[in-house]
Amino acid sequence: MNRTKENLKLTWIVARWEFTRFYKFRNELIGMAVMIVVGIISYLVTTTAMKQPDDTPRLAVIKPADLTWNPGTEILCKAALTTDSLTAMNNLRQDQLEGVLIISTVNKWKIITPAPRNWISNIESDLKNQHKDWIIKSVGITPELYCLITTEGTLENVYLRETPDRAGKITAIAFIIFILMGIFLSFAYQFTAISGEKQQRITEQIISAVKPGVWMDGKILGISLTGITSITFYGILTILGFSLFMQITGKGFGAVFEMISLPSALLFILFALMSIVMWNAFLAAISSMITDPNNSSKNGLLMLPLLPAMTGFLALGDPDTGFIRFLALFPLTSGSVMPARMVLGNVQTWEVVTSLIILISAIWLMRKAATLIFRTSVLITGKEPSFAEVWRWARS
Repeated sequence: MNRTKENLKLTWIVARWEFTRFYKFRNELIGMAVMIVVGIISYLVTTTAMKQPDDTPRLAVIKPADLTWNPGTEILCKAALTTDSLTAMNNLRQDQLEGVLIISTVNKWKIITPAPRNWISNIESDLKNQHKDWIIKSVGITPELYCLITTEGTLENVYLRETPDRAGKITAIAFIIFILMGIFLSFAYQFTAISGEKQQRITEQIISAVKPGVWMDGKILGISLTGITSITFYGILTILGFSLFMQITGKGFGAVFEMISLPSALLFILFALMSIVMWNAFLAAISSMITDPNNSSKNGLLMLPLLPAMTGFLALGDPDTGFIRFLALFPLTSGSVMPARMVLGNVQTWEVVTSLIILISAIWLMRKAATLIFRTSVLITGKEPSFAEVWRWARS
Protein backbone atom coordinates (compact mmCIF):
# COMPACT_ATOMS: atom_id res chain seq x y z
CA MET A 1 0.00 0.00 0.00
CA ASN A 2 2.79 2.41 0.91
CA ARG A 3 4.64 1.43 -2.26
CA THR A 4 1.58 2.19 -4.40
CA LYS A 5 1.10 5.52 -2.65
CA GLU A 6 4.75 6.40 -3.25
CA ASN A 7 4.47 5.51 -6.95
CA LEU A 8 1.37 7.66 -7.33
CA LYS A 9 3.17 10.54 -5.62
CA LEU A 10 6.16 10.19 -7.96
CA THR A 11 3.85 9.94 -10.97
CA TRP A 12 2.17 13.20 -10.00
CA ILE A 13 5.57 14.86 -9.49
CA VAL A 14 6.65 13.82 -13.00
CA ALA A 15 3.30 14.90 -14.47
CA ARG A 16 3.50 18.29 -12.78
CA TRP A 17 7.07 18.75 -13.99
CA GLU A 18 6.11 17.92 -17.58
CA PHE A 19 3.11 20.26 -17.36
CA THR A 20 5.06 23.24 -16.02
CA ARG A 21 7.87 22.48 -18.45
CA PHE A 22 5.73 22.90 -21.54
CA TYR A 23 2.74 25.00 -20.49
CA LYS A 24 3.48 28.69 -20.11
CA PHE A 25 0.43 30.90 -19.61
CA ARG A 26 2.41 33.96 -20.69
CA ASN A 27 3.22 32.25 -24.00
CA GLU A 28 -0.47 31.41 -24.45
CA LEU A 29 -1.36 35.10 -24.06
CA ILE A 30 1.37 36.14 -26.48
CA GLY A 31 0.23 33.53 -28.99
CA MET A 32 -3.37 34.66 -28.69
CA ALA A 33 -2.34 38.31 -29.12
CA VAL A 34 -0.39 37.42 -32.27
CA MET A 35 -3.40 35.49 -33.62
CA ILE A 36 -5.69 38.47 -32.95
CA VAL A 37 -3.31 40.88 -34.68
CA VAL A 38 -2.90 38.55 -37.66
CA GLY A 39 -6.66 38.09 -37.83
CA ILE A 40 -7.29 41.86 -37.82
CA ILE A 41 -4.66 42.42 -40.50
CA SER A 42 -6.10 39.59 -42.61
CA TYR A 43 -9.58 41.04 -42.25
CA LEU A 44 -8.46 44.53 -43.27
CA VAL A 45 -6.47 43.23 -46.22
CA THR A 46 -9.34 41.01 -47.38
CA THR A 47 -12.02 43.69 -47.07
CA THR A 48 -9.78 46.21 -48.83
CA ALA A 49 -9.06 43.77 -51.67
CA MET A 50 -12.75 42.88 -52.04
CA LYS A 51 -13.92 46.49 -51.82
CA GLN A 52 -15.63 47.81 -54.93
CA PRO A 53 -13.81 50.64 -56.73
CA ASP A 54 -14.88 54.19 -55.93
CA ASP A 55 -15.38 54.95 -59.65
CA THR A 56 -18.00 52.98 -61.51
CA PRO A 57 -16.26 50.66 -64.00
CA ARG A 58 -16.73 51.71 -67.60
CA LEU A 59 -18.62 49.00 -69.45
CA ALA A 60 -19.96 48.54 -72.97
CA VAL A 61 -23.03 46.36 -73.56
CA ILE A 62 -23.79 44.66 -76.87
CA LYS A 63 -27.29 43.14 -76.98
CA PRO A 64 -30.08 42.29 -79.43
CA ALA A 65 -32.11 45.32 -80.42
CA ASP A 66 -35.43 43.76 -79.39
CA LEU A 67 -34.23 42.77 -75.91
CA THR A 68 -35.80 44.75 -73.06
CA TRP A 69 -33.06 46.45 -71.04
CA ASN A 70 -33.90 47.28 -67.43
CA PRO A 71 -30.70 46.96 -65.31
CA GLY A 72 -30.67 47.45 -61.55
CA THR A 73 -26.99 47.87 -60.76
CA GLU A 74 -25.16 51.16 -61.17
CA ILE A 75 -22.53 49.56 -63.38
CA LEU A 76 -25.05 48.40 -65.99
CA CYS A 77 -27.18 51.53 -65.66
CA LYS A 78 -24.18 53.66 -66.67
CA ALA A 79 -22.95 51.19 -69.28
CA ALA A 80 -22.85 52.34 -72.89
CA LEU A 81 -25.18 50.39 -75.22
CA THR A 82 -23.58 49.78 -78.57
CA THR A 83 -23.78 47.51 -81.59
CA ASP A 84 -20.21 48.13 -82.74
CA SER A 85 -18.34 45.18 -81.21
CA LEU A 86 -15.10 45.99 -83.05
CA THR A 87 -14.87 49.51 -81.57
CA ALA A 88 -15.82 48.21 -78.11
CA MET A 89 -13.03 45.62 -78.16
CA ASN A 90 -10.49 48.18 -79.37
CA ASN A 91 -11.46 50.52 -76.52
CA LEU A 92 -11.09 47.61 -74.07
CA ARG A 93 -7.58 46.83 -75.33
CA GLN A 94 -6.64 50.52 -75.04
CA ASP A 95 -7.88 50.65 -71.39
CA GLN A 96 -10.70 53.02 -72.29
CA LEU A 97 -13.15 50.40 -71.01
CA GLU A 98 -13.01 47.97 -68.06
CA GLY A 99 -15.22 45.39 -69.74
CA VAL A 100 -17.47 44.42 -72.64
CA LEU A 101 -20.73 42.55 -71.97
CA ILE A 102 -22.09 40.58 -74.92
CA ILE A 103 -25.69 39.28 -74.69
CA SER A 104 -26.15 36.87 -77.60
CA THR A 105 -29.56 35.49 -76.55
CA VAL A 106 -31.74 35.61 -73.46
CA ASN A 107 -29.87 32.57 -72.16
CA LYS A 108 -26.34 33.24 -73.38
CA TRP A 109 -24.16 36.02 -71.96
CA LYS A 110 -20.44 36.73 -72.05
CA ILE A 111 -18.32 39.37 -70.35
CA ILE A 112 -14.78 40.20 -71.47
CA THR A 113 -12.37 41.89 -69.05
CA PRO A 114 -8.57 42.25 -68.95
CA ALA A 115 -8.47 40.08 -65.80
CA PRO A 116 -10.85 38.80 -63.08
CA ARG A 117 -12.82 41.59 -61.40
CA ASN A 118 -14.86 41.56 -58.17
CA TRP A 119 -17.76 43.49 -59.70
CA ILE A 120 -18.49 40.77 -62.27
CA SER A 121 -20.62 38.94 -59.68
CA ASN A 122 -22.85 42.02 -59.37
CA ILE A 123 -23.37 42.06 -63.11
CA GLU A 124 -24.22 38.37 -63.11
CA SER A 125 -26.83 38.88 -60.38
CA ASP A 126 -28.37 41.77 -62.31
CA LEU A 127 -28.58 39.70 -65.50
CA LYS A 128 -30.23 36.83 -63.66
CA ASN A 129 -32.85 39.22 -62.27
CA GLN A 130 -33.63 40.47 -65.78
CA HIS A 131 -33.61 36.94 -67.18
CA LYS A 132 -37.10 36.23 -65.81
CA ASP A 133 -38.63 39.13 -67.75
CA TRP A 134 -36.76 38.14 -70.92
CA ILE A 135 -38.07 34.56 -70.75
CA ILE A 136 -41.67 35.68 -70.09
CA LYS A 137 -41.60 38.05 -73.04
CA SER A 138 -39.87 35.66 -75.45
CA VAL A 139 -42.21 32.71 -74.69
CA GLY A 140 -45.36 34.75 -74.25
CA ILE A 141 -46.53 33.44 -70.87
CA THR A 142 -47.82 35.14 -67.75
CA PRO A 143 -45.55 35.75 -64.74
CA GLU A 144 -47.75 33.41 -62.69
CA LEU A 145 -47.27 30.57 -65.17
CA TYR A 146 -43.53 31.21 -65.25
CA CYS A 147 -43.32 30.95 -61.46
CA LEU A 148 -45.34 27.74 -61.55
CA ILE A 149 -43.06 26.18 -64.15
CA THR A 150 -39.80 27.22 -62.50
CA THR A 151 -40.81 26.32 -58.94
CA GLU A 152 -38.92 23.23 -57.82
CA GLY A 153 -40.59 20.38 -55.99
CA THR A 154 -39.86 19.96 -52.29
CA LEU A 155 -39.33 16.85 -50.19
CA GLU A 156 -40.34 16.98 -46.54
CA ASN A 157 -38.25 14.86 -44.17
CA VAL A 158 -40.22 13.19 -41.38
CA TYR A 159 -38.23 11.28 -38.74
CA LEU A 160 -39.65 8.67 -36.40
CA ARG A 161 -37.38 9.91 -33.64
CA GLU A 162 -36.44 13.41 -32.60
CA THR A 163 -34.60 15.37 -35.25
CA PRO A 164 -31.00 16.26 -34.30
CA ASP A 165 -30.83 19.91 -33.32
CA ARG A 166 -28.30 22.39 -34.63
CA ALA A 167 -26.74 22.84 -31.18
CA GLY A 168 -26.02 19.12 -30.93
CA LYS A 169 -24.29 19.03 -34.30
CA ILE A 170 -22.16 22.06 -33.47
CA THR A 171 -21.20 20.49 -30.13
CA ALA A 172 -20.18 17.22 -31.79
CA ILE A 173 -18.05 19.01 -34.40
CA ALA A 174 -16.44 21.18 -31.72
CA PHE A 175 -15.30 18.17 -29.72
CA ILE A 176 -13.98 16.34 -32.76
CA ILE A 177 -11.85 19.41 -33.44
CA PHE A 178 -10.94 19.45 -29.72
CA ILE A 179 -9.56 15.90 -29.99
CA LEU A 180 -7.66 16.67 -33.19
CA MET A 181 -6.00 19.71 -31.63
CA GLY A 182 -5.18 17.72 -28.48
CA ILE A 183 -3.50 15.00 -30.52
CA PHE A 184 -1.59 17.52 -32.62
CA LEU A 185 -0.23 19.31 -29.53
CA SER A 186 0.58 16.00 -27.83
CA PHE A 187 2.57 14.93 -30.88
CA ALA A 188 4.84 17.95 -30.57
CA TYR A 189 5.27 17.68 -26.80
CA GLN A 190 5.86 13.92 -26.63
CA PHE A 191 8.34 14.06 -29.49
CA THR A 192 10.30 16.82 -27.75
CA ALA A 193 10.07 15.32 -24.26
CA ILE A 194 11.13 11.73 -24.96
CA SER A 195 13.22 11.85 -28.13
CA GLY A 196 15.08 14.96 -26.99
CA GLU A 197 15.88 13.48 -23.61
CA LYS A 198 17.15 10.27 -25.17
CA GLN A 199 19.56 12.19 -27.38
CA GLN A 200 20.86 14.20 -24.43
CA ARG A 201 21.20 11.03 -22.29
CA ILE A 202 19.04 12.57 -19.54
CA THR A 203 16.42 9.84 -19.23
CA GLU A 204 18.84 7.07 -18.26
CA GLN A 205 19.95 9.14 -15.28
CA ILE A 206 16.39 9.72 -14.12
CA ILE A 207 15.19 6.12 -14.43
CA SER A 208 18.00 5.07 -12.12
CA ALA A 209 15.95 6.76 -9.37
CA VAL A 210 12.39 6.42 -10.79
CA LYS A 211 10.76 3.31 -12.19
CA PRO A 212 10.14 3.38 -15.97
CA GLY A 213 6.42 2.83 -15.41
CA VAL A 214 6.17 5.80 -13.04
CA TRP A 215 8.23 7.97 -15.38
CA MET A 216 6.09 7.05 -18.38
CA ASP A 217 2.79 7.49 -16.50
CA GLY A 218 3.90 10.93 -15.38
CA LYS A 219 4.83 11.96 -18.91
CA ILE A 220 1.54 10.71 -20.36
CA LEU A 221 -0.50 12.48 -17.70
CA GLY A 222 1.52 15.70 -17.69
CA ILE A 223 1.62 16.16 -21.45
CA SER A 224 -2.07 15.24 -21.74
CA LEU A 225 -2.85 17.99 -19.22
CA THR A 226 -0.66 20.41 -21.16
CA GLY A 227 -2.54 19.84 -24.41
CA ILE A 228 -5.95 19.86 -22.75
CA THR A 229 -5.18 23.10 -20.88
CA SER A 230 -4.02 24.85 -24.06
CA ILE A 231 -7.10 23.79 -25.99
CA THR A 232 -9.39 24.80 -23.11
CA PHE A 233 -7.73 28.21 -22.95
CA TYR A 234 -8.25 28.87 -26.64
CA GLY A 235 -11.76 27.43 -26.48
CA ILE A 236 -12.78 29.79 -23.67
CA LEU A 237 -11.31 32.79 -25.48
CA THR A 238 -13.12 31.76 -28.68
CA ILE A 239 -16.44 31.53 -26.82
CA LEU A 240 -15.86 34.90 -25.16
CA GLY A 241 -14.90 36.52 -28.45
CA PHE A 242 -17.91 35.07 -30.23
CA SER A 243 -20.15 36.15 -27.33
CA LEU A 244 -18.83 39.69 -27.65
CA PHE A 245 -19.53 39.59 -31.38
CA MET A 246 -23.07 38.39 -30.71
CA GLN A 247 -23.57 41.21 -28.20
CA ILE A 248 -22.35 43.80 -30.70
CA THR A 249 -24.69 42.45 -33.40
CA GLY A 250 -27.65 42.61 -30.99
CA LYS A 251 -28.21 38.89 -30.46
CA GLY A 252 -26.86 38.87 -26.91
CA PHE A 253 -24.38 36.69 -25.04
CA GLY A 254 -26.92 33.91 -24.62
CA ALA A 255 -26.95 33.23 -28.37
CA VAL A 256 -23.61 31.42 -28.09
CA PHE A 257 -24.83 28.98 -25.46
CA GLU A 258 -27.95 28.30 -27.51
CA MET A 259 -25.59 26.86 -30.12
CA ILE A 260 -24.08 24.38 -27.63
CA SER A 261 -25.85 21.34 -26.22
CA LEU A 262 -24.68 21.52 -22.58
CA PRO A 263 -26.03 18.09 -21.44
CA SER A 264 -24.27 16.38 -24.34
CA ALA A 265 -21.10 18.42 -23.82
CA LEU A 266 -20.49 16.92 -20.38
CA LEU A 267 -20.35 13.38 -21.74
CA PHE A 268 -18.43 14.53 -24.81
CA ILE A 269 -15.73 15.96 -22.53
CA LEU A 270 -15.25 12.55 -20.95
CA PHE A 271 -14.80 10.84 -24.33
CA ALA A 272 -12.47 13.59 -25.57
CA LEU A 273 -10.24 13.54 -22.49
CA MET A 274 -9.88 9.75 -22.46
CA SER A 275 -9.16 9.69 -26.19
CA ILE A 276 -6.40 12.28 -25.79
CA VAL A 277 -4.84 10.34 -22.90
CA MET A 278 -4.93 7.09 -24.90
CA TRP A 279 -3.26 8.65 -27.92
CA ASN A 280 -0.66 10.28 -25.67
CA ALA A 281 0.30 6.81 -24.48
CA PHE A 282 0.61 5.71 -28.13
CA LEU A 283 2.75 8.72 -29.01
CA ALA A 284 4.94 8.12 -25.98
CA ALA A 285 5.51 4.51 -27.05
CA ILE A 286 6.52 5.49 -30.59
CA SER A 287 8.73 8.34 -29.37
CA SER A 288 10.52 5.92 -27.05
CA MET A 289 11.68 3.88 -30.06
CA ILE A 290 13.08 6.85 -31.98
CA THR A 291 16.81 7.31 -31.49
CA ASP A 292 17.43 9.93 -34.21
CA PRO A 293 14.43 12.25 -34.82
CA ASN A 294 16.00 13.57 -38.03
CA ASN A 295 16.28 10.20 -39.80
CA SER A 296 13.70 7.95 -38.15
CA SER A 297 11.35 5.84 -40.25
CA LYS A 298 8.82 5.98 -37.41
CA ASN A 299 8.25 9.75 -37.50
CA GLY A 300 5.22 9.27 -39.75
CA LEU A 301 3.56 7.04 -37.13
CA LEU A 302 3.31 10.03 -34.81
CA MET A 303 0.72 11.57 -37.14
CA LEU A 304 -1.29 8.34 -37.36
CA PRO A 305 -3.70 9.23 -34.51
CA LEU A 306 -5.12 12.12 -36.55
CA LEU A 307 -6.79 9.69 -38.99
CA PRO A 308 -8.89 7.76 -36.42
CA ALA A 309 -9.87 11.04 -34.74
CA MET A 310 -11.16 12.41 -38.04
CA THR A 311 -13.55 9.46 -38.48
CA GLY A 312 -15.97 11.37 -36.27
CA PHE A 313 -16.87 13.46 -39.30
CA LEU A 314 -18.06 10.27 -41.05
CA ALA A 315 -20.75 9.85 -38.41
CA LEU A 316 -22.20 13.27 -39.23
CA GLY A 317 -23.61 11.88 -42.48
CA ASP A 318 -25.28 8.58 -41.58
CA PRO A 319 -24.63 7.65 -37.92
CA ASP A 320 -26.60 4.38 -37.80
CA THR A 321 -24.78 2.22 -40.35
CA GLY A 322 -23.17 -0.97 -39.09
CA PHE A 323 -19.68 0.35 -39.81
CA ILE A 324 -20.26 3.57 -37.85
CA ARG A 325 -21.70 1.56 -34.94
CA PHE A 326 -18.51 -0.49 -34.93
CA LEU A 327 -16.32 2.64 -34.99
CA ALA A 328 -18.28 4.02 -32.03
CA LEU A 329 -17.20 0.99 -29.97
CA PHE A 330 -13.69 0.58 -31.40
CA PRO A 331 -11.36 2.35 -28.92
CA LEU A 332 -9.16 4.07 -31.51
CA THR A 333 -12.16 5.86 -33.03
CA SER A 334 -14.83 5.87 -30.32
CA GLY A 335 -13.63 9.12 -28.77
CA SER A 336 -14.83 11.12 -31.78
CA VAL A 337 -17.45 8.82 -33.34
CA MET A 338 -19.57 8.04 -30.26
CA PRO A 339 -20.26 11.72 -29.41
CA ALA A 340 -21.39 12.31 -33.00
CA ARG A 341 -23.63 9.21 -32.87
CA MET A 342 -25.12 10.34 -29.55
CA VAL A 343 -26.32 13.55 -31.18
CA LEU A 344 -27.31 12.31 -34.62
CA GLY A 345 -28.05 8.59 -34.26
CA ASN A 346 -30.10 6.13 -32.26
CA VAL A 347 -27.70 5.21 -29.45
CA GLN A 348 -28.64 2.85 -26.65
CA THR A 349 -27.34 3.34 -23.11
CA TRP A 350 -25.47 0.03 -23.21
CA GLU A 351 -23.54 1.22 -26.29
CA VAL A 352 -22.28 4.32 -24.47
CA VAL A 353 -21.31 2.34 -21.36
CA THR A 354 -19.62 -0.38 -23.43
CA SER A 355 -17.71 2.19 -25.45
CA LEU A 356 -16.45 3.87 -22.27
CA ILE A 357 -15.35 0.55 -20.74
CA ILE A 358 -13.49 -0.46 -23.91
CA LEU A 359 -11.85 2.97 -24.15
CA ILE A 360 -10.68 2.80 -20.52
CA SER A 361 -9.31 -0.70 -21.15
CA ALA A 362 -7.49 0.59 -24.23
CA ILE A 363 -5.89 3.37 -22.17
CA TRP A 364 -4.60 0.81 -19.67
CA LEU A 365 -3.24 -1.48 -22.42
CA MET A 366 -1.67 1.41 -24.33
CA ARG A 367 -0.05 2.65 -21.15
CA LYS A 368 1.35 -0.81 -20.41
CA ALA A 369 2.67 -1.06 -23.97
CA ALA A 370 4.26 2.39 -23.71
CA THR A 371 5.97 1.43 -20.45
CA LEU A 372 7.16 -1.86 -21.94
CA ILE A 373 8.64 -0.21 -25.03
CA PHE A 374 10.14 2.63 -23.00
CA ARG A 375 11.79 0.23 -20.53
CA THR A 376 13.42 -1.85 -23.27
CA SER A 377 14.45 0.86 -25.73
CA VAL A 378 15.34 3.85 -23.57
CA LEU A 379 19.01 2.86 -23.25
CA ILE A 380 19.42 1.86 -26.90
CA THR A 381 21.64 4.03 -29.10
CA GLY A 382 22.77 3.70 -32.68
CA LYS A 383 20.49 1.45 -34.74
CA GLU A 384 16.79 2.13 -34.20
CA PRO A 385 14.99 -0.99 -32.89
CA SER A 386 12.11 -2.52 -34.79
CA PHE A 387 8.80 -3.46 -33.21
CA ALA A 388 9.74 -7.14 -33.41
CA GLU A 389 13.03 -6.52 -31.59
CA VAL A 390 11.40 -4.47 -28.85
CA TRP A 391 8.77 -7.18 -28.34
CA ARG A 392 11.41 -9.90 -28.21
CA TRP A 393 13.56 -8.00 -25.69
CA ALA A 394 10.53 -7.20 -23.54
CA ARG A 395 9.55 -10.87 -23.31
CA SER A 396 13.04 -12.04 -22.45
